[in-house]
Amino acid sequence: MRETTMWNGRLAIAAAALAAMCFGAGAAYADEHAAPAAEALVEAGAVFEGPGDAVDGADGQAPEAGDGSLPAEPLQQGWNYREGLWYWTESQGDRAATGWLFLDGRWYWLDPEAGGAMATGAFEAYGHRYAADASGVVIMDGWGLHEGTWYYADASGVLRTGWAYAGGSWYWFDRETGAMAHDTWLDAGGSRFYLASDGTMATGWAFVDGGWYLLSRSGELYSGWICIEGSWYWLDPEAGGLLATGLFDVDGFRYCAPQGGVVAVDGWCFFEGRWYYADGSGALERGWLNAGGDTYWLDPETGAMATGFIDQDGALYWFDETGALAKGSVVVDGALRFADETGAVRFDASGWQSVDGRKYYAGDDGVLVTGWFEDQGETYCFDEHGVMDTEWMLRDGVWYWLGADGAVKTGWQYIGGYWFYFDEETAAMAVGWREVDGAMYKFDAAGFMQTGWIAEGGSWYYCRGDGSMATGWQWIGGAWYWLDPETGAMATGWLHLDDGWYWLRDWGAMATGWINEGGSAYKLDAGGRWVENTGSVLGVSRTRLVEWLWSHENDWYYWGTPYSNGLSVDTCMYPNGSPRWDGFVGMNCTGFVAHAYAMAGGVGDLDAIGRTQSYSPWPTGPGRGGYVNAWRWYGYAVERGVEMYTFDSVASMLASGKADKGDIIFFKTNGSIDCHIGFFWGDTPYENRMWHQIYPQNCISACFNNANRSELYQQTVLIKGCW
Repeated sequence: MRETTMWNGRLAIAAAALAAMCFGAGAAYADEHAAPAAEALVEAGAVFEGPGDAVDGADGQAPEAGDGSLPAEPLQQGWNYREGLWYWTESQGDRAATGWLFLDGRWYWLDPEAGGAMATGAFEAYGHRYAADASGVVIMDGWGLHEGTWYYADASGVLRTGWAYAGGSWYWFDRETGAMAHDTWLDAGGSRFYLASDGTMATGWAFVDGGWYLLSRSGELYSGWICIEGSWYWLDPEAGGLLATGLFDVDGFRYCAPQGGVVAVDGWCFFEGRWYYADGSGALERGWLNAGGDTYWLDPETGAMATGFIDQDGALYWFDETGALAKGSVVVDGALRFADETGAVRFDASGWQSVDGRKYYAGDDGVLVTGWFEDQGETYCFDEHGVMDTEWMLRDGVWYWLGADGAVKTGWQYIGGYWFYFDEETAAMAVGWREVDGAMYKFDAAGFMQTGWIAEGGSWYYCRGDGSMATGWQWIGGAWYWLDPETGAMATGWLHLDDGWYWLRDWGAMATGWINEGGSAYKLDAGGRWVENTGSVLGVSRTRLVEWLWSHENDWYYWGTPYSNGLSVDTCMYPNGSPRWDGFVGMNCTGFVAHAYAMAGGVGDLDAIGRTQSYSPWPTGPGRGGYVNAWRWYGYAVERGVEMYTFDSVASMLASGKADKGDIIFFKTNGSIDCHIGFFWGDTPYENRMWHQIYPQNCISACFNNANRSELYQQTVLIKGCW
């Protein structure tokens, strides 16, 4: 709270003034007309025995509060304790001193009317009020506490009375006793104030005896209406300014302040389990109320919101648990009845009824229909509240479409840009596969008709744009697919039909041309049928040649073998996968063809090829190299009369459709440019792929002569098998 100032002897007083005011050795007294003030009475240089000294049987105790008359027994010098009171004398045998005593920097009052007994508590001296603590020390310039009561003295020790400002707060001190007031109301100057438990004058909100009060900055108590930061409060004048909470009446109007005393304005207020509605001024509404799009009934007496049945003006109304007036349907005595647009229950309603855009149907007994109902050949459905369902309706886990008119729809329905189907008998929405007019359709779990590819149960199906499931051969997205005629499931792998075998890739597309299946080579014609007899390439089985090369298409047996220009069998026929005895690897273009040809079974023909001398650009023959010289392969093909085709360019060869996987391509030049040879490696006649040995290494690429990519002075010769 604050620190009590028990002793205050810090007074600056001139020595001359002190000498003039004092008399008698060692004692200090004020004359009977002077009260202690800033010029306090002091004996300069005097030595006193204080209350703490043992004097005349005082047993060393400090003076305590007491009263009595002048003691009869002789007094000792200093403090004397007699019959519960303290006295002071200057010299042994002197009478007890009276008046003011300044001793060891402290002031004491020795009451003349009590024979010089030391005063404690509040007392009067020379027309002023003072207070001393239990040891008799007069309170000076600050706070003092005596027997539970606080006092405040100025610098001269005079007690403050009335209003006093100390330590940043206002206090009230009794005008008679000087005691500080606390925990009490004070009426002063026509206003009311409250002094808190620490004595400070209260401002702002104050909680007193279980209630709230509001005081101004100057401490004056407010009463009546007050608005703080946009909120209204009622400080009841009849209750001494007590803040009103809950329900209260002012000038014939009722108000509601449910929390913190804030008055509800323009909205709902909840208090002690009941709802109320306040208008813009805060006054509670009564009777009928329209708010937030609903109608409510507020008790005419209390303003409390009604729930349940209310009989008003000869009509029965029902208000739900939120207080909103029910319209359309209500349950009365266990029966569902119609409530019109005013909310009044219509016991006489029959036939079609409507309110707020909802439709109902009342039987002849006035009870509303629920569930399925037929009227004039149409089927309708009403929910548990008697409201007619429209558009989508879920009933017992099944979806139905009722349309905007509420009549149940069947068959095909186009809804929101999608097709749905509803059973002609049950009207239930179709899901899964459904046969309609002899065709199969697929509907997802939400009933949407599906089109395009559909995966289900590990199989693929295809539904056309109209939703019907496709079967048999179908041209889809640029490829042929076979869909089982019975189930519609897409086929993959080998397929045997009456006109032959077909190969359908993993994604179902029918393959054409050459395929590598399980390490075996198969040729499929343009219609996808397997061609059993693929013929030969210069007398070697085409199938065996293709299978051999295919077995190494994805390894480094041939791929990456470096080019060798030695132009001899000993330097040009050693791929990575089959090096020479000393580890040497290298091939030229003809050496690669010769090696693969031999591995496919044509090794016996190599010597004959190597001896061919005709059909080269030079009169003396193709020169050295034996069967690793490409011109000898061309001459051998001409001499044998094999099937051959000559083209001006690679593009015209591909466009002809004559090329077949494994054919030998020979780039025939005029001799001034190197020729070139390799295998056609397209899966179809039109695929531009060639497997050949070029510089710097063996590869699969587009068809070209690495020495003459411009194709000037060059023809493209396609060498096939025997006629």
